[in-house]
Amino acid sequence: MKLLWISHFLLYPETGFGALERSRNLLCQLAKHHEIYLVSYYRRNKDLRRGVSLESARRDLEKYCKKIVLLAHVPSENLFAKGLKVLQSLVGNLPYSALIYRSSALEAAVLDILEAVDSIDLVHVDTIGLAENILGKINAPKALTHHNAESAMMRRRATRDGNGVRKLFLFLEALKLEHYERKHMIRYDLNVCVSELDKESLVKCNPSVPIEVIENGVDCSHYRREHIGGNMEQLVFMGSLDWYPNRDAMLFFCMEVWPILSAKHGALTLTIIGKNCPPKLAKLVAKCDRITLAGYLEDVRPVLKGASIFICPIRDGGGTRLKLLSAMAYGIPIVSTSIGCEGLEVEHEKHLLIADAPEEFCVQVGRLLKQPELRKALSENAFSLVQQKYSYDVIGKKITTLYENLVSGAYRETPV
Repeated sequence: MKLLWISHFLLYPETGFGALERSRNLLCQLAKHHEIYLVSYYRRNKDLRRGVSLESARRDLEKYCKKIVLLAHVPSENLFAKGLKVLQSLVGNLPYSALIYRSSALEAAVLDILEAVDSIDLVHVDTIGLAENILGKINAPKALTHHNAESAMMRRRATRDGNGVRKLFLFLEALKLEHYERKHMIRYDLNVCVSELDKESLVKCNPSVPIEVIENGVDCSHYRREHIGGNMEQLVFMGSLDWYPNRDAMLFFCMEVWPILSAKHGALTLTIIGKNCPPKLAKLVAKCDRITLAGYLEDVRPVLKGASIFICPIRDGGGTRLKLLSAMAYGIPIVSTSIGCEGLEVEHEKHLLIADAPEEFCVQVGRLLKQPELRKALSENAFSLVQQKYSYDVIGKKITTLYENLVSGAYRETPV
């Protein structure tokens, strides 16, 4: 099978943010059995960091892809271009989330591959907004990935935002996104989302579209379960801090949870792993005793190995949290908010502990610090779940079979 993959970010390096990690792993799984032709944006200010060059990324991707076309994502680097997209969204009917990815260069690159390559069997579009302009010119089956139920996530974000002007923009964006999803999802032969919860949201948006769940996963060979414990006084969080749910989570934890928790447990430390820390959070952390900003790490495993508890105080966003799957694969007991573990088939007291209010968070962390048998049980149960359901080896077989059936005509939609 020849598969054309259209990506909104550079699928390198592996230790990028969650959606990148998911997409890269799924592409690598599909490449085991099929030819991949890749058209991808890249961002110099985000993707090419810490000595990573475009050529090194290309050489890496050539291990998996037959042909690669890389295009600069201009709005991410040019404030004027980004501002123009915002203005177009404000005065028009299209959502900013779709406009930001539209470009004649991307569309031309896709059409060039379709013309040059004999019989592309399937086109994978990795987020909405990339290809709707040219769908009528694509004869092959088309699959669209939804890393989140975007309109539902945007509405939740608007509800929680305290800035009146931004709140209004986000509500308008949510309405436009919902209309855009309803209009364009039906034009794809298959829509792929990451959880049953997201599927329910997308079905509400348009009940007539074919939707399947391909879960987020974890590379169990990378995050091998090595320990139960580590330093019994060390908490850890990881996630890109320029992604607003992660940023909000750490601001919430540092302002509302940490003062109570650190007062009760005087030797407790917290390490925050994540790139692009905003100034507000950096200033807050500087005032907090025993919190370390580790920044972006090429390899997070040494820090994870030293931690005893993984925290996930996320209160916003959508999809599922790859950070939790990584912690589960590594054997670290977890305390998470309800929203933080949404979409994963986890149970409170079996796979992790759930806490939403600051006081609850302190109680659950305290339980794990004092109860080694509870830590051991949560660790073992979570690891077993990851191996059975969320390993990329398992998920890779699932998406490969799904796409092969779509191409052969054997696909039958799973009932809602």
